[in-house]
Amino acid sequence: MSSLPEHSSLPTEPASQSESSSNLPDYSASTNNTLKQGALQVSSAWETFVDNTSLETLAQSPLPEAEKNQSFSSQQVTLATEEEQLTEEQQWQAIQQDACHLLERALLLNFKGRYKEAFDLLEQAQKTIPKNQPSPMLLRVQAELIWQRYLFNPETERSQAIRRLNELNERVQSVYQRVQTAEIRSIILHYKGRILYEQGVFGQAVRLFKEALSFCQPDKLQAARIMDSLAVYYEQTGNFSQASQLYRQSVRVKQQDAPLFEQAITYQLFGRMCLIIEQLEEAQRHLERALAITSELDDYRRVASLKNDLIKISVLSNQLGKAEQLIAEAEDKHSQQKLWAQYGTTLLYKTYLLFLRQETEQAFNMVQELVLPLFEDYPQEKGFGIAYRLIGAIHNVFGRKRQALEAMGESITIFKRQGRQEELAKTYFEQAKLYVEMNRKTLAEESLLRALKIAEQKSLMFLVRPIEEELYALAPERWEVLTDRRAKHLPLFESERGLDITTSSTFKTTPLPFQLSSLDALDNTLAAEAGNNLLQGFDSKALLSLLRLGHVISSERDLDSILNIVREETVKALDAERCTVFVYDRETNELWSRVASGIDGHEILRIPANTGLAGYVLKLGEILNIPDVYADPRFNKEVDRKTGYKTRNLLCMPIKDRNGDSIGVLQVLNKQVGAFGKSDEELLMAISATASITFENAIMAQEQKRAFESFIRTLSSTIDARDPITAGHSERVSDYSLLVGEELRMVPNDLEALKYAAMLHDIGKIGIREEVLTKDGRLTIDEYLHIQEHAKFTYEILKHIHFPKHLVNVPHIAATHHEKVDGTGYFRGLKGEEIPLSGRIVALSDVFDAITSLRHYRSRMPFDKVLKIIRKDAGTHFDIECVDMFFRVPLYRLAQVLVKERRVKKVSEVSSFVRYIDKSVTLSEFEALLTKSELTKMETELNKVFSAIYYVLPTIDGDSL
Repeated sequence: MSSLPEHSSLPTEPASQSESSSNLPDYSASTNNTLKQGALQVSSAWETFVDNTSLETLAQSPLPEAEKNQSFSSQQVTLATEEEQLTEEQQWQAIQQDACHLLERALLLNFKGRYKEAFDLLEQAQKTIPKNQPSPMLLRVQAELIWQRYLFNPETERSQAIRRLNELNERVQSVYQRVQTAEIRSIILHYKGRILYEQGVFGQAVRLFKEALSFCQPDKLQAARIMDSLAVYYEQTGNFSQASQLYRQSVRVKQQDAPLFEQAITYQLFGRMCLIIEQLEEAQRHLERALAITSELDDYRRVASLKNDLIKISVLSNQLGKAEQLIAEAEDKHSQQKLWAQYGTTLLYKTYLLFLRQETEQAFNMVQELVLPLFEDYPQEKGFGIAYRLIGAIHNVFGRKRQALEAMGESITIFKRQGRQEELAKTYFEQAKLYVEMNRKTLAEESLLRALKIAEQKSLMFLVRPIEEELYALAPERWEVLTDRRAKHLPLFESERGLDITTSSTFKTTPLPFQLSSLDALDNTLAAEAGNNLLQGFDSKALLSLLRLGHVISSERDLDSILNIVREETVKALDAERCTVFVYDRETNELWSRVASGIDGHEILRIPANTGLAGYVLKLGEILNIPDVYADPRFNKEVDRKTGYKTRNLLCMPIKDRNGDSIGVLQVLNKQVGAFGKSDEELLMAISATASITFENAIMAQEQKRAFESFIRTLSSTIDARDPITAGHSERVSDYSLLVGEELRMVPNDLEALKYAAMLHDIGKIGIREEVLTKDGRLTIDEYLHIQEHAKFTYEILKHIHFPKHLVNVPHIAATHHEKVDGTGYFRGLKGEEIPLSGRIVALSDVFDAITSLRHYRSRMPFDKVLKIIRKDAGTHFDIECVDMFFRVPLYRLAQVLVKERRVKKVSEVSSFVRYIDKSVTLSEFEALLTKSELTKMETELNKVFSAIYYVLPTIDGDSL
């Protein structure tokens, strides 16, 4: 995703890597009109100067020579006299005005993508305003600094930016109540929404946008900025009508008194949306306005992108002469300015123009020799996708159908990876036309259906009509079904395997053949290597599926992913209904599968290794082909009874390691037409051979991971052995920590490090004297200081363990679980962000489990009091963001950890209560329920269930709490 001007759904050319990774408009470059009122009033002359002057002229001009020659004492006297004449209020207004000028200059720099210079000016503005004199301007500058810091490094600054914005919001609501801060709150909420939007947390982001809008006046600039954000959301969801309405409203507001660059932002966003849906006249009008403004502001990077947009409009509207003129102008200017990313896009349009003029050979040479190398040096994913689609079209003109299909497949892979649905739909449409020319009707139909499905979902109506016209000419019966469903307001597509249309039984029983379009990344090298004896005689669908399988799993290391890929490709290649990939567990002598079609992916199917047909194949190590399974006594009918699935025929093949020992089984069910034949057996043998090495390596890696985790759990359990009072504490702390980490959307490696650090956080208690550790009463000061040493001991013990590369921070994280964000914790006295994020999470989880767990000498603390303690200590003991995320955890998941308390009898009985908790209720919502004087019936039931889990269920001695 990218920020304006290269927005993921809006731009017509890909984003440069040097630009921001935002998915929303670049509104951080804007001016808060409210802050220009009263003491913050900026003269209209200054505003005009900022809006219409190039940035270089904003540098401070040198003093005239005459002034330079004035004596220092003379200047001192003059300044002192002027200061005496100024009232305190006038001095304050002058400070405010200076800060406002710096802010204006910083925002203009930000608009131009010069983030470092903008950041320096914002820091200068912050220093200008005394911190002991709070004002909206100081708050505004601080908000912009947080956002600017995030723009520098969005990956590492994301969580810190959220935390800082939360802290700033707290100050706004408490310390600065005497000043008008509604607009500042709006800015803070808006930036929080922006960050969450870019993380993919769309629902919460849009809610924050709407909340931010409620804090600002609808006819002011801040409201227009938020309207732009909401418009981007509606545009990405296909609601172009709502997006257009918001863009128009934003334009009206910005035309009143906003800086010119603010108007350019909305014009560019609006114009690019119109370009996507091919409303070309309106797109041209808005983009030309944006171009005029950015040209005046001397922002050629943005000018270059806008010129490429206008070139595309000229090409699409068949104004080839105008397009040629624009290309000639842009080509020279882009290369002079060394804007190579934009230059590559211009050359791509030039190539397409040559193609339209039937100068095909020249077009092919240009895209191969100039365009692709430029995109490789200055990565442009969307440009690559369009270039490969064009290469496919050129190959087709020359009659090279196979090369054309491969280029189209590469284009599809790129657009899938980027999530560029409109381009993906266009490529499927072009692919369908190619299949029609090749007289491959079924494949053409499927490509059209793929294109139509995307166009329907994204409301790309300009594509829907031509796709349906092509479908009508190709398959009128299927077109009739679609038309009938549309007239009845029924969905055209349902979420089932493949792209089957929910139609009459005629279409349901007609199998969809293998999809060449699914072989996204085939290249000539892979195809050339397919001539060995094992592959001879296979048809194209099977061969290409096998090549795809080898290509994909060669880069995979995760066992579940490998199993899933093998399953999917086997189903396609053998034209079957289902495939189950079984793994042999030698310890339990069982075959297990996590990826059996039709079974929940979160469940594991386990069967004894000496039963059923899969067990038979594992034992004998031979292939088994049964045309009628119910006639074979070896078939285990129990699986069909559990799943409700009816197996007709079956093909089963062992997966063997380097030593020839069976390590798994491939089981393919129900050939779409007839039974499995000899060619299917040979193909499955090839698939098994292709997958076996990667499969074996993944199993070994999983076993190593299991052994490592067993080692970690053994270490953790040593604490339980020494301190039975807190048995199970480390495991629950780990579980609570993972709940918070998941809410923070931590990456898998960080979650794994968090998990192990939480499990080992108390390992240092090994070094605590027995009489102190197990003392049943109040500790003396010396004993308390001694027990505090366990955090240091934790670090000393863990630093000697060789952790994998992605877990090297486990010792540091584990040892910081008693640090506090205000710096009063131990053992190092770290403060704020000096404490790793994972350490802050473990600190919160550690306290929560300690006060909610049973002890011999006390019951659990009342739950409402627990939540008050967590809330009260946010910002001093606990990280504010971690607390916020903790309260977003679903209540039922928290309850699942609570019932792990090992001092409770019959855990299964307790766990059964959890299923009665509404899965949509968060801890925050339950907290609000606890403060209500009157509860609804549903709320009363929820409170009873949770209370039963927390307070009432039997303890170790069989008594109720």
